[in-house]
Amino acid sequence: MAQIGNSFQFGVEIELLLGCRKKVYSSWKSLARDVNKRLLKAGISNHVNEGNEKTKENYTEWSIVQEVTVPNNPGKNLCRCRH
Repeated sequence: MAQIGNSFQFGVEIELLLGCRKKVYSSWKSLARDVNKRLLKAGISNHVNEGNEKTKENYTEWSIVQEVTVPNNPGKNLCRCRH
């Protein structure tokens, strides 16, 4: 089969609404860092993408970003994340 000159790339989104009754997060960043550590511990490559950059490098592994379509409510310990 002949190879086509263009290369297509795509990403997969998993959106989560995370809440924790045992631990209080002071900000989205603190929650994202905790999720990052837990995923790394499970062997899942990822990084916190605070600026929601859409560069090619950010698609080489899971990118943790804020999700703007879900209301953020730190008072109830709910934060938006998109993985």
